Amino acid sequence: MHDSPLRMAIPFFVLFIGSVFVGYIFKDLFIGPGTLTFEGAIYNSNNNYNMYESEFLPVYIKLIPVIFSLLGIILCLTLYNFFHNVKL
Repeated sequence: MHDSPLRMAIPFFVLFIGSVFVGYIFKDLFIGPGTLTFEGAIYNSNNNYNMYESEFLPVYIKLIPVIFSLLGIILCLTLYNFFHNVKL
């Protein structure tokens, strides 16, 4: 229904296959031969309790994303109903 026509999908597929193979072949040029790329990228000290404290946040802070998502949906529906007949 909303898919790309075949004349657009084929070049994207060719680019996808090419990028996967070229990325695999030349990865050592970018990250160095034999390196573990993300080894130790996120370090947590034994004295760092921030990762644990985030599990015990108050409920009203955990609900902030839900509240703003609902407000965004309400705003989008309101603007759509107000502007759906406007000709630009």
